[in-house]
Amino acid sequence: MQLVDASVLEACGINQADKVLVGLSGGADSVALLHNLQQCLRKNLLKGLSAAHLHHGIRSGSAVSDAAFCRRLCHEMGIPLAVGHVNVPGYVRDHSMSVEQAARHLRYAFLREQAEQAGASCVAVAHHAGDQAETILMHLIRGSARTGLAGMRMRNGDIVRPLLTHTRHDIEAYLAENGITYCTDETNAELHATRNRIRHELLPYMEGFNPRISFALCRMAEHMAADEDYFSAIAKEALESSRRGSGYIRDKIAVLPKPIQSRVVMALVSDCLCGDVVSSDVQRVTALLTARTGSCIQLRGGHAAWLENEILCLGKVPHAQFYETAFIPYGETILPGSRFISKRAERFEKTTDGFSVCVNAAKIPQDAVVRTRRDGDRFFPFGAPGRRLLSDYLTDRKCPRTKRDMPLLCDGDEVLWVAGYSVSERLRVNTATEDIMQIWYEEDMADAFDAR
Repeated sequence: MQLVDASVLEACGINQADKVLVGLSGGADSVALLHNLQQCLRKNLLKGLSAAHLHHGIRSGSAVSDAAFCRRLCHEMGIPLAVGHVNVPGYVRDHSMSVEQAARHLRYAFLREQAEQAGASCVAVAHHAGDQAETILMHLIRGSARTGLAGMRMRNGDIVRPLLTHTRHDIEAYLAENGITYCTDETNAELHATRNRIRHELLPYMEGFNPRISFALCRMAEHMAADEDYFSAIAKEALESSRRGSGYIRDKIAVLPKPIQSRVVMALVSDCLCGDVVSSDVQRVTALLTARTGSCIQLRGGHAAWLENEILCLGKVPHAQFYETAFIPYGETILPGSRFISKRAERFEKTTDGFSVCVNAAKIPQDAVVRTRRDGDRFFPFGAPGRRLLSDYLTDRKCPRTKRDMPLLCDGDEVLWVAGYSVSERLRVNTATEDIMQIWYEEDMADAFDAR
């Protein structure tokens, strides 16, 4: 009996030039996988094979025994083994995760690290058809979309699952036939974990309705996976057609059919958060598609999604450098990486770029300051009918969120000049103005060069 052959390796995207690292727990599934892949190595279907075992810091004595078993097994088989140790309970406390989530996160991080050190192109894990059925039910209980109901794939990135089409009965029969011993994890019988309850309570109950329920769920997953691949391919094309520079044209995404739109947004958020996506992330970014320009939502890990004009952007918004300093009339006001320069002007000179302006000097108070914006700042733009929130003015001017912390000449919460945009009506120069001041904003070119 053979569980893994050339056709299975091909389905996993593994070829003769690949080195494979096996995630070895010492249990029946991973031991059977290691033995099968060693046979493939001997048949020159692989270039190399190694293994890695992780002590999760959850169990004490039995976990030490499992690690010793894996060392003996790999020594007898002549397979290199890496053994690591993590503190899952401590990680749970520090990151507010469930034990299962923390263990999975740390396990895959360890396996990928060891695969890189071993020069392996992929990590082989021993999920089988029963695990697939449990996973689908977990996703169903949580209200997953089609992606979750498609279950696990035989290959997902650098993770491969060669045993995914085999049952636990197949695996145990293989081990018995070849006289292979393995460890038993006593925590698999505990019922506090959702997966264990599904395995020991829900699936047996469902077998009363359909004795082959696991096969039925796996078959459903295959159909879902085929549909998902089709929709995902269309979504990928739609995503690329909406790309503009570092962002995406939100109107193009907003008019997509919902099944495609949801996958486009999922791909955007997944790329931004490195795959750590929850449904609320997708819902909030989708709502942003029809929000007013300038809107921004915070995601996890310091990431955000925001609208710059008609472009949807996702990433880390640069941290603003907040400052405030007294305005120096008829001199230089030194700012971080830039400066305000002012001088007396003989006559009014109209400017168009917004970075220099002629103003009524008598209207600038002695305690005026140059600073970055604050919540509640108000502005009476030149020629406008009245005062308004600075944030609303910048939104109407389609000022990108990443550029909203330009220097402001201010009197308290009243903005007198927005460098690069407009001056306040309060500083208007007219025929009666006797004291005209010209102010211009100048970036420090040395700092600008260094920033590049």
